[in-house]
Amino acid sequence: MWASLVPLIIGSAILPMQIIVTLLLLRSPSGLRSAAAFVTGMTATRLLQGVVLGLLIVPAQAQQDDLESGAGPMVTSTLLVIGILLLATALRQAITGQDLDAPPPRWVGMASSMKASTAFGLGMAVVAIGAKWWVFTIGAVAAIVDADLGRPTRALTYLLFVVLAEAPVLVFVVGSALAPQRSRPLLDVVSRWLDRHNHVIVIVACLLFGVWFVVKALVDLGVL
Repeated sequence: MWASLVPLIIGSAILPMQIIVTLLLLRSPSGLRSAAAFVTGMTATRLLQGVVLGLLIVPAQAQQDDLESGAGPMVTSTLLVIGILLLATALRQAITGQDLDAPPPRWVGMASSMKASTAFGLGMAVVAIGAKWWVFTIGAVAAIVDADLGRPTRALTYLLFVVLAEAPVLVFVVGSALAPQRSRPLLDVVSRWLDRHNHVIVIVACLLFGVWFVVKALVDLGVL
């Protein structure tokens, strides 16, 4: 399970958009409150996705086990689809130069004056409408279900996935809460760096993880 789950965690954690918006909010007048609300909104949507996908995938896995007692893990086909989608995303972004999963520029521009309630809604929307977030979450749920764990263990494992997938933004929010003055120069440096390299990061991440998922799925299927 962890061989499939760890790359999904890393892929989710390094998505630049969630980090960029969190940093913008931390540097806004409402600062910590808005950033914490944004991360809370992301977490709420991820937890809802986990519940919905779990209810859909668990019965499908049980039916597959009944029909094909010797079949390979369901996560194999899921990872293959994820890999293809990520490769397509890398190609699309390389051609268009735009991250189609990013929130509208107007929303990002409003971050400097965004209230906590609005930031919470933005956090929910970013995860709900972003294809890459769905891709990584579906893969994580499929990997956890395929491991045939008990229900409490599945729930705890998914919660761990959510926490680790949001680790960078959680570090920035907690760091700002504990040491607001010391963390501000670091936030400025990271924010500027991400602004300059966001496009390249998304392309490289999608390309690397796309290739990894496709190769792993083909190896599991016996093709390679």
